[in-house]
Amino acid sequence: MSSPSSQAQRVARNFTWLSLQEAVIRIVGLVLAVYLARTLSPASYGELGLALAIVAIATTQVQAGTGSRATRQTALNPGAVPDIHAQLIGFRITVAAVAIVVLLAMAPLLSELLSFPTVLLGLCALLLLRPALTVVWAFRGLDQMHVTAIADMIEKVLTLLGVVLLVRGQGNDVLWAPVVEVAAGLLMVVWLRRRLSHVYPGLAIEFRTHDWPDIAREAMPLGLAALMASLSLHGPVLLLGWLSTAESAAGFLVAQKVMLTFAALVIVINRAAFPSTSRLLTGDSADALALLANLLRYYLVMIAPMFVLIAFFAEPFLVWLFGAEYAGTGLTLIVLLVALPFLALNHFQLFLLRALPRPRWVLITRIVGAVVLLPLAVVLIPRAGMPGAAMAYVGSEIAAMAMLLFVVREATGGLPLNLRCAGPIVAGAAAALAYWLAADWPILLSLPLAVVIYVAAVLLTGGVTVDELRALPELVRRTVREPTQPKSAN
Repeated sequence: MSSPSSQAQRVARNFTWLSLQEAVIRIVGLVLAVYLARTLSPASYGELGLALAIVAIATTQVQAGTGSRATRQTALNPGAVPDIHAQLIGFRITVAAVAIVVLLAMAPLLSELLSFPTVLLGLCALLLLRPALTVVWAFRGLDQMHVTAIADMIEKVLTLLGVVLLVRGQGNDVLWAPVVEVAAGLLMVVWLRRRLSHVYPGLAIEFRTHDWPDIAREAMPLGLAALMASLSLHGPVLLLGWLSTAESAAGFLVAQKVMLTFAALVIVINRAAFPSTSRLLTGDSADALALLANLLRYYLVMIAPMFVLIAFFAEPFLVWLFGAEYAGTGLTLIVLLVALPFLALNHFQLFLLRALPRPRWVLITRIVGAVVLLPLAVVLIPRAGMPGAAMAYVGSEIAAMAMLLFVVREATGGLPLNLRCAGPIVAGAAAALAYWLAADWPILLSLPLAVVIYVAAVLLTGGVTVDELRALPELVRRTVREPTQPKSAN
């Protein structure tokens, strides 16, 4: 049995830290969502979700695709970090300032259309300062994922503590939620900048307008693509608030929160592999495709059994978690979970296009998803409410997937996908069928039976091999014993 390669160890180290980060922030984020959903009325929780959705859409334009650009440049040339910083931060601050002004000007109109307080959107708009000032791109490019992981975990815990202390469901104390989040975010921004300054002294914020056209040529298509992706993600919430009620938006939000918790793992995997993928693409793209196909397969192996379990217990799970006010959201969650395999494949293909980079094609595929989503949502929401919004989201992911399969093959000559990736889906379907057929059995018998069938099926279909399982302990050992070494700044 061959030893894991240095590339595998590097990706594994990144994955370990990013997994820890996502596990903590998703668990803490879920606790925060549960606390707010139970403390606030469904209407107030829906209003907060609507305001945050608008700001999340605006955030895509502050980041504007510059993060992946800066991460790739740092991975290829670590010594260029001060110059990248000088080019990037002034650009982002300018975009953030414009976005905040636009949101404040539109706040009265948006609050009237979506029925939430104007001041709530104004406070949420300050969240744009964090992506403008952050330097997480540098640590990602340096393969120092542990630094950003620690910062994100601390930020999320501070946000939770602040919300629990200040938001009690009385009067307008929901306004404290964005204030606390802004304060926690800026505190971690300061800490990350100070840490990066120890490696690269003299980091400066400059407004190099002569560099902005070069940044914009790559960043603007990615920024518009991120805008389209954000519309696909948050559009159903906003349309529910407009075509239905804030309470419906709140119900969709709690189901979406659970779905995105499962989707977080694919983001972790992609971020962990992005520097290695960028380096591999400078040579033979087949190596990068093989790496991403394996990572996609591992993600599906991990997510399929959780998908099956949640699908069978969606309604009681959501009621237990968020409260009786959210009864009736189980079907919405099940429909959203159907989107996970398509969402995962789309994320892997989009990260590949970012690493090439092919920003124009990223934009085109995101436009396709948004164009499919909006008419579907407008038709389905009045007829089916929250499940209709979920069906529109699934449709948009399927449309984007079809476009991406064509684009990626044209760009690379292959796909980050193979027949073995179907193994976990087949195994999950077999386990679900076994559990359904054994529905009359005690759960202590039916659940282990489903697990055994899943493991056997995933091995038989090649979703995972015995050799890969045997290599796992050695990979874990090397990941734990060999900490990430910082790259030289020279």
